[in-house]
Amino acid sequence: MGTLYDYMVWRGDLSFAQCPLNLVDNVILSNFAYLDMAPAFETEEPADLAATQLQVRRDVRSFKTVTECFFKTHTIQEILTAGRPTREVPGLARRAVDSERFGNIYVSDYLDIVDKEAAEQMCAMVFWLDSDTAYAAFRGTDDTFIGWKEDLSLSYLNETPGQRHAVEFMNRVFGKDCPQRLYVGGHSKGGNLAIYASAFCDAAIRERIVEVYSNDGPGFRKEITGREEYQTLLPKITCILPDSSVVGGLLDNHARELIIKSNVDGVGQHDAFTWEVNGPQFVPSERSASGKFYDDSLYRWLTKLSDNERRLFTDVLFDLLGAGADTVSEFKDAPLRAVIEMIKASAGIDSEIKAKISDILMLLASSGVEALGHATKKKARSIADKLKNPDLPEADDTLEEMTDDTE
Repeated sequence: MGTLYDYMVWRGDLSFAQCPLNLVDNVILSNFAYLDMAPAFETEEPADLAATQLQVRRDVRSFKTVTECFFKTHTIQEILTAGRPTREVPGLARRAVDSERFGNIYVSDYLDIVDKEAAEQMCAMVFWLDSDTAYAAFRGTDDTFIGWKEDLSLSYLNETPGQRHAVEFMNRVFGKDCPQRLYVGGHSKGGNLAIYASAFCDAAIRERIVEVYSNDGPGFRKEITGREEYQTLLPKITCILPDSSVVGGLLDNHARELIIKSNVDGVGQHDAFTWEVNGPQFVPSERSASGKFYDDSLYRWLTKLSDNERRLFTDVLFDLLGAGADTVSEFKDAPLRAVIEMIKASAGIDSEIKAKISDILMLLASSGVEALGHATKKKARSIADKLKNPDLPEADDTLEEMTDDTE
């Protein structure tokens, strides 16, 4: 089956006027949100609105200009060493601007908020498909464990600073000048922000929204999903989840879900560039064994915890993950050694929390050693199990044996 790149070739010759926005277009636009657009909005002159035929009074750039500025201000080395999906997006954008479908879209209202003290990152922009159709995109997290920690923090926070700013963005941008057809979406945390902003923006804006897309984004606490504004929006929400989704299975959206296939297993499925495409749609699937395991184990367990206990679990988990690697990619490249480092850092952790963390490490490790064979994966499980009763010399010996197996 194909990927987003293949879709660009297959459907790139048709404009949005000829073929309206579909689920795959939504995922592509939500991933374009990862592109650093600051250079274009800081240095380039706004597009001529008369020439664009956009009936908006905004600071607008063509997507072609945005892409060209990105490549002028970022080296190939910077792009190649960026985490996923950030390093994949520029290549797709370069192909997109040469297509009929994406080559004539415009971008407005680029906003990038980074507040390290408040642990907040919120980035949003509007893609104009034509003068009456807009897609408001919210950027998600990259593959750093810090970004994943931000996703898990949604389990104990009623409203994050990013969610509050997302609502303010919708009201400011569309309060006086809302298009006839408004779509809203995002990948990862961006999907959560898209739903939250759409649910709690002004009612007049919410009525103009055609569809809201959460592309493998985390859900919400019941205190949010039970509110009247959320229930009003619910029929317009679509959640796309790969069959082994971890992030997208966190909490609940109570919305219709589309379970799809990916060409990888485990946590790597969070990367939309692995999602299998067939024509204008994704290849359907069912929840996998590992996906059901997390639904029935980790997330059900989390719902039984108090907010303070969830906060503690999140802090402990990501402190341990940070001891072994900085990103999911690094963990998958050397999963066995990363697990060992985390075992060494696990002394003194509550036994129940430690048991749940060992389950998470097993999924991460198995994603990284899938190609190493059954025997090696069995040893990986033994290492993860040692979190419950660490025996460091034995664990080091096991790592050495596993290294020997892969040479």
